[in-house]
Amino acid sequence: MDPIELLARDDRWQLSAGEGLVFAPPHPLWLDAPGFWDPASLFGDEIGPLFTVTFLDDDGAEIAAHLTTRRWSPAELAVEYRLGNGATAAEVRTVQPGGVFASEWRIEAPRATRMHLVAWTAQPGTALEGAMRYDGTVVFRRRAAAGGEPYEIALACMGGTTSWGLARSESAPMHPRWGFTPFAAQWTSDGLPPGAAEVDAAEVTYAAVHRALFVAAEGTSTVFAMRVASPVAARPSPAASPPANAAHAATLGGASRRRWRDHFSRVPAFRCSDPYVEHCYWYRWSSLELLAAGDLGVCEGTGHLHRLTSDAAACHTRELRWMRDPDVARRAVRTVLAAVREDGSIPWQLRGARTPATSNALTDWGGAVLALDAVHPDDGFVRSAYGVLARHARWIFRERTTNVGLIEVMRGEVAFDDRDRWRKQGSVCAVDAAVAAYGLFVALGRLALRAQSPQDAPEWDAAATRLAVAVRERMWDPEWRLFRDVHPKTGKRVGPRSAVCFYPYRTDLADARHLAGLEDSLLDPDAFWTSFPVATAPANDVRFSRIGARAGVRGDAPFSGPVVPLVNSHLIDALARVARAYAPHLRPHVAHLVSRTIRLFFEGADPVRIGSHEFYDPVEGRASAHRFASDSTHSWIIDAIVQYVAGVRPHEAGLTIDPMPFGLELVDLSGVLVRGHTVDVRIEGERVTATIDGTRREGRLGTPMEIAMERGPGAFPPGPAHA
Repeated sequence: MDPIELLARDDRWQLSAGEGLVFAPPHPLWLDAPGFWDPASLFGDEIGPLFTVTFLDDDGAEIAAHLTTRRWSPAELAVEYRLGNGATAAEVRTVQPGGVFASEWRIEAPRATRMHLVAWTAQPGTALEGAMRYDGTVVFRRRAAAGGEPYEIALACMGGTTSWGLARSESAPMHPRWGFTPFAAQWTSDGLPPGAAEVDAAEVTYAAVHRALFVAAEGTSTVFAMRVASPVAARPSPAASPPANAAHAATLGGASRRRWRDHFSRVPAFRCSDPYVEHCYWYRWSSLELLAAGDLGVCEGTGHLHRLTSDAAACHTRELRWMRDPDVARRAVRTVLAAVREDGSIPWQLRGARTPATSNALTDWGGAVLALDAVHPDDGFVRSAYGVLARHARWIFRERTTNVGLIEVMRGEVAFDDRDRWRKQGSVCAVDAAVAAYGLFVALGRLALRAQSPQDAPEWDAAATRLAVAVRERMWDPEWRLFRDVHPKTGKRVGPRSAVCFYPYRTDLADARHLAGLEDSLLDPDAFWTSFPVATAPANDVRFSRIGARAGVRGDAPFSGPVVPLVNSHLIDALARVARAYAPHLRPHVAHLVSRTIRLFFEGADPVRIGSHEFYDPVEGRASAHRFASDSTHSWIIDAIVQYVAGVRPHEAGLTIDPMPFGLELVDLSGVLVRGHTVDVRIEGERVTATIDGTRREGRLGTPMEIAMERGPGAFPPGPAHA
């Protein structure tokens, strides 16, 4: 099976080379126009327009290009046009390493003919810094939206140009229409009009490179490219240096396909009799690569690339830990930890996503680091992460812990580190913040010895114990049989019922004494367990809204009812822990929640049309398509497939193979690397076969296989029984 072909479809357009530069306009307007006219994003900055391509005859008259087909895969966008002169033109759009947007053309005609292709751009003068010039390649600098170093941009015809042009204009529509350009009225017998090799920015500044082509019986080809790069990572122009891998493939499209196949070969292979599960697995890996930021870490994926958030990087860590190269996941951790201030606070730019009760609640970095280390232990990484995590935990002690031991966070839109403002505007001791802090304390207690700080372990164990007591005594509401937020001053439990109330079940903060509350509320189809669970607010609450409306207004970050994939990721882990620890009768519910969460991502019953949006209708499963996120990776779905569909669960004592009962005919996961051991799992009906380094073990669904693995220098020491 080729994941590239599995994911191919005709209604997508997102392209990237996995370096943080991505062509993924959330609501594109110009996909039918050749080239890349809609904006791209580089680390959160929107850059556009890029460039388009126009066909001309010898007299300079435009040859109309009518789109006939478009086919997308993660590697390329292949588009075919019927030209007004009877010729056909096939374009392959790719994003290549080094920040190169390539438009690769193959033109065929029923009879020999001469044509001219012009790649051109129009740049708003307010976005340019300095002059635009031509030195074999059109070169200009574009300001970064955030005020950082400007981007170096170059436009070229690979292999050389026939002619070129620079032009300045007052107001003009920023559309990919040749007739709007000054060049349309200035065409000469030699092509674009010769002019100055350097022009200052105007209200609109145009640049173009031209290639004359003779289309013989066998057809002809050419390539235009635009490079977008930060000066600190500037690379040779596309005219002088083809993108990486180009020398090893016949076309740039071929190079892109080879690069994507290399990416998919670095993750475990997966097949499943459920096409939705199988397709979701490979789609998720393509999304992570599409929106990856290379050596600079991993940025949160949305329709256009937003800033890296702490929550997003934690989600990516749980997904990327299943790659055979652990450095990819470790970069996600290091990127965020590098931004933690000396006092342990987190800059507001890295704030987490809003939850039903609070904004900017703490991220479960302790759980994310333990999850990564369970698969790829490494003492050096633990030591480097431990100091920053400990600094952040001590900041939580000083700034967020109340005198009764709960964790206080702000409500509403207040900067994460603006202590005076958030205390004035109102705060709450939030359930999700308590669970995140508890996970951090537990992780630090377990990692202290490996980080060569054994003297710290009692401090973290005591902090975890104190917080656990406070959560059980003060947040558990025996009447509602739910964990609830607490007012920091009055000590009273406050707030409506929310899906976040079930976060403690992910850990040993909840135990068998709290099981009835989970079953009565979470699993109630009239409350949270809707057709597409889990509703973030109970359906029988007067404030419930399927679209997240408040006072009749649809919200941008609604938690008054819609399903949020990030919340579901927490709750899948919560249900699974409860089912393993003391309620095995809930195992089918785990499978149901994973299956329904995956089905959310698909449009109707089509097992090909998949996306990942910020929230969904809990009754019909409709996506928040109006938002800017069409490929949000703010959850951990690959992790759920590996852990619960295939049943691969690494932990400090080794590895457990324990699939949940999905009722599938076939599940085949191979090439999983756990602590240096290769793990394959095959499930056929009720029969489970696990192969560890070539040694087979047979079992039955519902009977866990416990596989001991040696504790090497990077494995966990024995620790307390915290989750």
